[in-house]
Amino acid sequence: MNYSSIILPTDLKKQYLLCFIKHYLEHCDSETFTSKEIADETLDLVTSNMVTISLSKLSISPKETSLYNPNGAPISVRTYNTKLVLDILQKVAL
Repeated sequence: MNYSSIILPTDLKKQYLLCFIKHYLEHCDSETFTSKEIADETLDLVTSNMVTISLSKLSISPKETSLYNPNGAPISVRTYNTKLVLDILQKVAL
């Protein structure tokens, strides 16, 4: 992927969201995160779908994993690699 071809969103709200994601990840101790975790940290000012869309615009795709569900079939969860996302956000100068 050529990071120089990435264009930041012109919408200030989306730029602020990317900055918030970077700030959150810099202070997060986890190796992975979900878009729902980011949305919960904003006190639902943004949705997990908005986080996913913002990251996908930077060509960042989540990895499908599953969590144990004691009540039946495993729960499908999409997780992002914290270090990878931070590296990409740093390269786009956030």
